[in-house]
Amino acid sequence: MLFIGVSLCSDTALNSTGFNNRYQAKEAFYQRAKDIYDSGWETDTVIKLQSLFLLSFWRGSPTEERDVRFWLGAAISLAQKKGMHVMLKLSFLNTKDQKLWKRIWWALYVRDQQTSAALGLPPRIRDEDCQVADLEAIDFEESEPMGPPEIFRPPPAVHIPYVIGMAQLARLCMVSSNIGAMPFTDSLIFIDWESCLPKEMQFQMPTSREAMFLVGMLHMAYNNLYILLYRPLFLQPPVQSANPEGNVALDAATRSTRILEDMLSENLVQHGSVHLITHTFSALCIHTIHFGRVTGTARKLAEHRAKLCLLGLKELQKSWDLENWVLDLFFRCLDDRTARDLRLADPAMPSSTSQAGSGRNIEMSPASPASGLYRPRSPNAAYDILQSPNMMPHHNPGEEAAINMDWYELFNVEGDDVMGLAGSLSNPDYLNPQNLEFLYRFL
Repeated sequence: MLFIGVSLCSDTALNSTGFNNRYQAKEAFYQRAKDIYDSGWETDTVIKLQSLFLLSFWRGSPTEERDVRFWLGAAISLAQKKGMHVMLKLSFLNTKDQKLWKRIWWALYVRDQQTSAALGLPPRIRDEDCQVADLEAIDFEESEPMGPPEIFRPPPAVHIPYVIGMAQLARLCMVSSNIGAMPFTDSLIFIDWESCLPKEMQFQMPTSREAMFLVGMLHMAYNNLYILLYRPLFLQPPVQSANPEGNVALDAATRSTRILEDMLSENLVQHGSVHLITHTFSALCIHTIHFGRVTGTARKLAEHRAKLCLLGLKELQKSWDLENWVLDLFFRCLDDRTARDLRLADPAMPSSTSQAGSGRNIEMSPASPASGLYRPRSPNAAYDILQSPNMMPHHNPGEEAAINMDWYELFNVEGDDVMGLAGSLSNPDYLNPQNLEFLYRFL
């Protein structure tokens, strides 16, 4: 809990812990929690399960074996061993334990589906193996107070429908992946879900910052499903008569960016969940490709939306460790001035050498985004670069720390070897759904 707490607490609260920065505090509490788990000191299975779930939010080095999938997989395996995936068959559960088990199981389910969709990997939980009732508002009602009211405050009114909505979206994500390449059928399912949302979760002007925050995150997750579903059509080479279905992904990315802009204006983005990173990155991919295809006002709008996504990612950096160089692939698609402005917007961002606390020394290029490889070579340079096999970092595959990237400090990986990217991007036509999913693994 302390590990997650220092990830999302205010700067004032963080300063009171005595740590120099957020990453140092997170690493310290993560190591302590991991050591307690490894020692086998805790005997309560439910507590161990909850701890494993929280440990899955650790974002370590590229080669670290105990990554998000490791901890999440351990939590899911333990839950299945305990029978949480078939709790409808169990008759010995009292009402209190049944509510707790349902909340835990659906938290695992949502995290598993979102992580799998982001990484392009199969989920560990299969619906055909499960017999679990859907989440309901009554599952969040407690007969006894949890503790002092000044510490355990009641959640905002939109909290419960938000959690239920996220569980429903996770189910839709699973259904969509099972149906296959039938976007129209999936869209009808999505539309039905949106039409059945309770009034407080409808996408409209929320009455409070808390409502804006939770409603915004729910609808960004919803829009991300459209992006994932229609992205293959959008990535097809543009033709004179554009496929209207391909624009569904662009429309979804635009809606997500508007939500992100509202959240940025209220200083809410940094408090978002870790999956807001991949949702924002998905929108950034779409806007960047669109930027290279259009001209005039449409091009300026695409650039503006991409810039908003970049600002959102920089805000998320305050809470989550974003120390990867994947975004550099997309900076080359922006014009020099935008890339340079974004680079200078954060004077605290390192630009020479970084050691991200994981034993890796990363040498960064002193060149600015406006020099060398970053300079657009033609009016259609953005699209040309996206199709170019040279749009990849040059490094020696045998040297783990030989990545030469200005933007490395923005990103980290979530469970894969950074050296595997070289082969995946060697094909000029690498911007296909499979390789975009591969890139997501490095967020």
